[in-house]
Formats: sequence, structure tokens, C-alpha cells
Amino acid sequence: SGLNTVTFSATPTFDASLGNTQKITLTANVTSSTLSNATAGQFLAFDIIEDATGAWTFVWPTTVKGADAITTTANTHNRQWFYYDGTNAWSLGSMKSGT
Repeated sequence: SGLNTVTFSATPTFDASLGNTQKITLTANVTSSTLSNATAGQFLAFDIIEDATGAWTFVWPTTVKGADAITTTANTHNRQWFYYDGTNAWSLGSMKSGT
């Protein structure tokens, strides 16, 4: 459990050992990202936030499957849940977006 607030980078790493919730605020485009240290059976939530400028893009880690495209509206939270099976994190439902 816990919250891992990831410092913005164009290539961030989401370290699942630091918390089940991975949060990042976009201040530019994310061109690639990585999920590390997830364990089989772990549930993960991602909260991807557009800053006040908005219109930023986000590329999900290659081991995250079934993720929806984020909404690029300024100040929007994009939230989605996943289950890690030991190899990939699989979507548990559609993206929820809002402020």
C-alpha cells in the first residue's frame, strides 16, 4: 500500500515497491515509461495528472496492458487500476478522468 509520487521526467520509472498508487503530474510529454519492482498479485493504481497547461501526452510502460489513453484537458486526473500477474500489469477497468 502507499503512494509513490514520481518526479516528472520524459522517461519516468514507476517503482511499485514504493507504493501501490503511482502518481505523476505531467509538465511536458512522457515519451516512454517503465514499471519496476512489481510483485505477482499486486494491485496498482495510476493517477496521471495534467498540469494547468494540459495537452501533454503519456506513453504507458510496455508491461502495462489494456491501459486507456489519457485525457489531456488541463488539471485533469486520469486514474486506472491494474493487476500485476508477475509479467504484466493488466487493466481492471476503464480510465476514470476528472478534476
